[in-house]
Amino acid sequence: MDDAEHADPADVAYGSAADRQDVLRWTHTNKRCRICSMKRAPAVAFSVLALSLAFATGRWSVPTQERTSSSTTDAAERRVVERVTTLVDGSCERELAATKQGLALASEIIDAGMREHTGAPEVFPPDLLPQYTADGFEAAVLGAMEDCPDISVALVHVECSEFPCMAFFSQPLGTYNHALGALLSCAAWRNSFDSSGSANASFMTEGGPVEYSMAAPRPTGFDFDDNAQIRWKYRYDQGRAFLMDEWGGVDPTELDEVEQQLEFWHNVAEGDPERAESIGTILADLEAKRTRLITEDAGNGE
Repeated sequence: MDDAEHADPADVAYGSAADRQDVLRWTHTNKRCRICSMKRAPAVAFSVLALSLAFATGRWSVPTQERTSSSTTDAAERRVVERVTTLVDGSCERELAATKQGLALASEIIDAGMREHTGAPEVFPPDLLPQYTADGFEAAVLGAMEDCPDISVALVHVECSEFPCMAFFSQPLGTYNHALGALLSCAAWRNSFDSSGSANASFMTEGGPVEYSMAAPRPTGFDFDDNAQIRWKYRYDQGRAFLMDEWGGVDPTELDEVEQQLEFWHNVAEGDPERAESIGTILADLEAKRTRLITEDAGNGE
């Protein structure tokens, strides 16, 4: 298509009286819509979003010809503006309303897709005791910890964006779930909270592995549905990511995990001689796996 067909009317020599009237009408419209250019920008963005969706569904195809001049680019931009103007009937107010509606629809579509993987946020039930609320949870945790002198965990992160609140703790290396277990079994904790979901894990840093635990207390009688289970995992993963960012963590390699498991089972065997035979089988399997991984790493490094 000839670029002259899309040239700015102001750049075209005046011809007939009808041509001059067309130029005046275009200039008037252009000035009026420039007044609300801040409102037009979202509408253009919405138009681009709509065109992107059309590309994704195969209703539009991308031209293969390269743009070779600024006049071609200007012509394409004017076509987008003309398209938006047609859709909203030339009204800046209608453009803004159409943009808001389009963005709201796009947000709903994105949220629906996300919730298939992350679930819907859990709201705090009414009439909760203060220690289970977003405002009272952290103080209740710290208060219970003060009255539990024999614990080795330290509160490092609280997440109360939804119910139930989650508390993340640092702990000495090699204490595994025993460190958090000492807190959850403490009388002061049990007097404050009915029951607690919990987890324990570790990750690597430049200084070596670090361990952490998580507890999520809830009142007796609260049942987790499928959505709550999805949210639990999602929020736990978010908490882990927070700690890794704070402590400079990286996910452990398979060899790191095997060595941590070996250390764990050696500690178990030392504390429970009666299980030495069954644990010996586990240790033998882990040692064989460790040897294989080291051999593979050495081969890959050659």
